[in-house]
Amino acid sequence: LDSSNWRRAVGAITGVVLCVITLIQSFVSEEIWFPIFVLQLFSSVILTVNVCVALAYLPELTQDKSELARYNTVALIFFNSSVVVYLIAMTVVSSLLSTSDNDLASARVALLTVFVLQIIFYGISWFRLFTPRASR
Repeated sequence: LDSSNWRRAVGAITGVVLCVITLIQSFVSEEIWFPIFVLQLFSSVILTVNVCVALAYLPELTQDKSELARYNTVALIFFNSSVVVYLIAMTVVSSLLSTSDNDLASARVALLTVFVLQIIFYGISWFRLFTPRASR
């Protein structure tokens, strides 16, 4: 995929699939716990494909390996920081909505939040920033 013209299409499709899976998972309940678990396993595979396709664009940013390493470092710092911010935000939101004692309600709020964020960020990434072009 990293040297094919299908990168953007595969990235966009996997992004949409991830959004749909997250939306379905937001309906989690005790009755459908196992199917949600199976969807999560499938989602992990789809996410891996999505990340691999996105990483295929990195060598096109620069030919300088030290500059590429800096880009990767900044991206990892941003990713890990955003996870911490998300966890803190979900803790605050759960407290404000009084769902912190209800695991299912907290999970639903968290998943719906992720769904909205996925729509925004996958949409920007795969439909605006990653333009259709042949790989180098």
